[in-house]
Amino acid sequence: MRVSAIWILLTLLMVGCGVLAPETVWLGRPGSFTRLVNDSPGVRQMIAEASWRDEEAERSLGALPDQKRAELVKDMLLHPDRYVTERRKLLAEMARQPASMVAGRQDAIVIGRSEARCGGDPVDTNRFIKVRVSTGPSTGTEGWYCQGSDVEVLSNE
Repeated sequence: MRVSAIWILLTLLMVGCGVLAPETVWLGRPGSFTRLVNDSPGVRQMIAEASWRDEEAERSLGALPDQKRAELVKDMLLHPDRYVTERRKLLAEMARQPASMVAGRQDAIVIGRSEARCGGDPVDTNRFIKVRVSTGPSTGTEGWYCQGSDVEVLSNE
């Protein structure tokens, strides 16, 4: 009984401090449309495979000596096509998936994160996130989105 009371108190404290509160982001810009790729087993599989590849590439890069890592990053910046073939395939396939369009700037709650990078160059750190729109006419709409310049973190409240 004492352990459960402590657990409840700890949980309430964490919620009050925002530790367990969801991350909120803004999608899009006024007058724009944001494409949220509908979640499906196929989409999750593509993102999982890309996450594994990107995590492995990051581990390999991190294991290199500083000089070699710097040389490789320089080559990535000079010759990006050599390094983003699989990412471009992923982006093209994601573009073919069913999606929902969210109009304007709306709040969304992050309900999933991936390590799958979605930026156009090999050193880009934008990743796919899964969101649920929480304001406006698209409230409740869920989907995968490339977190980047059109997504702005608001808070963890």
